[in-house]
Amino acid sequence: MVSVGGTVEVNVVLTLGDVAETITVIGETPIVDTRSTKIDTTYDREWVDNAPIQRNVFFDYLASAPGVSQGSYGDSTFSVMGSGGDENTYQLDGTDITTPLNGVSWPWPDIDSIEEVEILSLGAPAEYGNAAGAVFNIVSRQGSNEFHGDVNFYIQTQGLTDRNTTDEEDEGFPFNRDEYTDFTAQLGGPILKDKLWFFAGGQYQRNSLSQPGVDPRFPVSQKNDRIMTKLNYQINHENKIVFMYHTDWFYLPWGQSANEAPSTFQVENGKTPAVNVTYSGVLSENTLVEGRFSGFYSDEHSDPIIEGQPRVMPRFYNLDTGEVTGGTYGWYDADIRKTSINGKMTHYAEDFLGGSHEFKFGVQWFRGGTTNGNWQYNDFIYTYEYDGYEYAYGYSYDNYAYGGIATETGVWFDDTFLLNDRLTLNLGLRYDHRRASVDDLVVRDENGNPTGEEFPGIDSLYTWDTLSPRLGFNYKLTGDGKTTFKAHYGRYYRQIVVCEFCTNIGTSPHALFFGDYDLDNRRFFDLELVELQPFNVGVDPGYKNPHTDQVIVAFERELAPELGLQVSYAHKRGRDYARWEDTTGVYENTVYIDDQGADATGESIPVQRLLSDPADRFFQITNSDEMNTTINAFTVQVVKRMADNWQLTSSLSYVRTDGILASSRSGSTSSQSTALTWNSFGQNPNDLVNAGGRLAGERPWMFKAQFLYQFPHDFLVSANYIAQSGKAWPRTVRVREPDLGLTTTINAEERDGSRRVEAWNLLDVRIQKMFRLGQQARVGLFLDTLNVFNEGTNESVLSRLGTSGSFGVRSAFLPPRRVMLGTKLTF
Repeated sequence: MVSVGGTVEVNVVLTLGDVAETITVIGETPIVDTRSTKIDTTYDREWVDNAPIQRNVFFDYLASAPGVSQGSYGDSTFSVMGSGGDENTYQLDGTDITTPLNGVSWPWPDIDSIEEVEILSLGAPAEYGNAAGAVFNIVSRQGSNEFHGDVNFYIQTQGLTDRNTTDEEDEGFPFNRDEYTDFTAQLGGPILKDKLWFFAGGQYQRNSLSQPGVDPRFPVSQKNDRIMTKLNYQINHENKIVFMYHTDWFYLPWGQSANEAPSTFQVENGKTPAVNVTYSGVLSENTLVEGRFSGFYSDEHSDPIIEGQPRVMPRFYNLDTGEVTGGTYGWYDADIRKTSINGKMTHYAEDFLGGSHEFKFGVQWFRGGTTNGNWQYNDFIYTYEYDGYEYAYGYSYDNYAYGGIATETGVWFDDTFLLNDRLTLNLGLRYDHRRASVDDLVVRDENGNPTGEEFPGIDSLYTWDTLSPRLGFNYKLTGDGKTTFKAHYGRYYRQIVVCEFCTNIGTSPHALFFGDYDLDNRRFFDLELVELQPFNVGVDPGYKNPHTDQVIVAFERELAPELGLQVSYAHKRGRDYARWEDTTGVYENTVYIDDQGADATGESIPVQRLLSDPADRFFQITNSDEMNTTINAFTVQVVKRMADNWQLTSSLSYVRTDGILASSRSGSTSSQSTALTWNSFGQNPNDLVNAGGRLAGERPWMFKAQFLYQFPHDFLVSANYIAQSGKAWPRTVRVREPDLGLTTTINAEERDGSRRVEAWNLLDVRIQKMFRLGQQARVGLFLDTLNVFNEGTNESVLSRLGTSGSFGVRSAFLPPRRVMLGTKLTF
């Protein structure tokens, strides 16, 4: 069997049989890739169907792959081999489902509708544009000439949940499982045998919990309802069409932690319908063609999680304790969408230009982003005590409309060139034309009603034209093809991430005010205009497309049948990343004395003081020499495919990252971002103070193993183990002396890795027994134990601010040991 994305060489022996003229084909699928230069990991149906994971979404499979650092447990963003979380590409049945909004996956299919998962972590060919990180290929199930289906039910309860925090850490409120119910059903089969097949799947999932330190009377409740339908139509021997439709209704809470009041919790809710129509045809015995239309169209909102609470409500942050009270961070409404059209041709040429070739040519086009967006940050007030008196200052924001569109056209060429029996060259080149724009905007209030303000869009904010070469070779060190050496060089450009500019640059002005705050009367006084956007922001006319140069060398060896070893090294060099720049503000150099709070050094930290009027500043997005990355990644992977009743995927990775990105000010649970997504990094030049060092997504050491064993009598045991370093975080200080201009938070130290949250030691185990019901049907019983060791690993701290009473206090704990019971009917 050849897995998704796989390229194998099979030596086939045809043996003449007896007088009945039977032909016997003898051959095995090698575990060593002798053709391509990519580095990938594939999870087949056996693992997907039996993995002990928390089952929230397919991201759980991705987090188990070599060199993949998840933003936080269960998060939807990944740094792969040190790259940014917005440098990945997500594919569903060959369709790009990456949103230009922020560079992550948007449709989230239910995991029981998945057939296979491939993580192409390094060396992606020219067919893939935005792949400085990984290409995540998700293949869904499909129907066949026989009816097959399954029904799955999983449940977790508080009675099956342990505790992994102390009274001091959780204030008597440990992790609480309020509800977990997961029900899925799938069915596939023929409509017309040998002609038309269908597959349909659906999921009903409810996941309600309280994090440690949070009163269990105020749980956050996640809701997911999903459906997927798929039709495969074999028009004739040469032509077929596949139609897929998927819808995801979601209700996803966020913002819950021990230092935040329930009134500050909020929820993203909406739906994301997605469609994919694919035609493939055989033009000749050597030429294949494929055409694809696809898209997703999401209607999304953010609201307070407490029903009936107003969207507009001041939010308070106590600088002394780290406690957050009042309202939510803000609210928004938006349409998030993407429409794509792709075409591809594959042609096989024997004995041409000195060897055999597999030529691939393709054209890709899409338009997507966010439209009809409206946003308002709630007033954000900082409070602190000084000499027995309480003071407050903060920011007030106007409501505004926002939007951003990316339109991209790519043309690419790949050639797998078999020069001789041992050497294969991989040659590729792609050209991309990218354009950023903003649609017409209508400003609406918190109830969704038009305010009467409308603004024309911007047809072309900036354009990028780039060429991306991909070159490599794969050489068989032994004639039997069981030992190979491969090398690859590629340049990878990042896609347009529209929320780098969608809330800042456009034609809908919104004001930011700064001033003192009257706590008794809940109002600002001495309020002054700090920024009037978007009239004082723009894009540097010379703004270039950020890119990464990637060099890979790898060694592969078949240790035994179905058992393979791979050793790889990758060097990545990222340049032309963006930051904001103040082009008109007048500053002078001064110092901040680091003499307050925890771990204060007493040393002088160079900072800059603003001399000119804050409202007169002009900011622009620009490339900067300081914004760069250097990444070195080393991985050893051992894979045993399913044979003799067991399989194994294991890896040990060391990843070292250095540089500065827009996410360099972020905490340990934040994702690593290369774009200025919802980010003002650089608007204050003090953002660059101590901004260098390890990147936000770095976990230097990662050991991962996925194991499955099929015992006699239909007993099965599977295990998923992840041991990895904690992410680094720096101490911060609040520079608020009047003679230093505007109050700001800076890093008091570089993120050098000396401060890290705790390392993971996470083991999940499944024990399963299947019972046969006649010829086809079976009933299964499952017992999944998640976090077997009951590790109380923290992923964050309540505050990084050295003067805060919550400085360095452990928070955001991994969920404790919990048992999930499940049952399955298959037929």
